[in-house]
Amino acid sequence: MQEPLVRVRIHIKRSEEISLRTLRKFVCKAAKVSKNAIGSIELGDEHADVEVRRTAAHALAALGEIDVKGQTARVELPR
Repeated sequence: MQEPLVRVRIHIKRSEEISLRTLRKFVCKAAKVSKNAIGSIELGDEHADVEVRRTAAHALAALGEIDVKGQTARVELPR
């Protein structure tokens, strides 16, 4: 049985350089998980909502922020 998906909000300013594929790559690298641990990604202007497995969500929340193409992105778990 797989872990449930948890929605994580990543606060990052949207630019042309940051695509879904790029964001997925940096989230996987930061959480040290495979691409299979990532569900859907919704990009907004000021944030991205990413569905990840529970252990990956806790790993990202523990980091607090990740680096995405030179930008520092703040990570938060919704309450």
